[in-house]
Amino acid sequence: MKNMIILVVGPSGAGKSSFLRKIATESESGVHELVSCTTRKMRAGESQGDPYFFMDQSEFMDKCEKGYFVEWAQVHDRFYGSPKNGLSDAWDKGHVLITDVDTVGAKVYMEQYPEEAKTIFIMPPSIEDLRERVLKRDPKSAADLDLRMHNAKAEMDQAIDFHTVIINDNFEKSYEEFRSTIASWIDCR
Repeated sequence: MKNMIILVVGPSGAGKSSFLRKIATESESGVHELVSCTTRKMRAGESQGDPYFFMDQSEFMDKCEKGYFVEWAQVHDRFYGSPKNGLSDAWDKGHVLITDVDTVGAKVYMEQYPEEAKTIFIMPPSIEDLRERVLKRDPKSAADLDLRMHNAKAEMDQAIDFHTVIINDNFEKSYEEFRSTIASWIDCR
């Protein structure tokens, strides 16, 4: 049985976290979420380790210097990174991992783990729909909305670089495609 990490890629607000949360709670899915680290502020309903390990920028940069992350990136004005020990610990137990990363992080994984990394790009139906989703989820994001949409367009232009693209225009239908794609990859490992 070979190691596998499923990377869920797409712009902020496309639905990555919703897909991850749902599949991680389905015990029959066979996947375990790799918890990433971030410098962004914790949102209502979140806690340390769920969905991220939250830290300040100084601690994050210290970990970067020590080679703690498989990959890390600055997204908007925040930092995100995937801890190496999370991968090795889970793979030692035979787990299939899943995490969300930006396009740059996904490409780093694909380069470092070409056999293990599988990628799914979650595409919003349109940039207008994405704008509405982002504002609904976090009304405070209006201040940097133009930057977010500019970055989202650049990410969406790279969707073809990934194994599978799913347009999230109907959550239940899109989720079923997401789940069945992952199930087929797990069956083939």
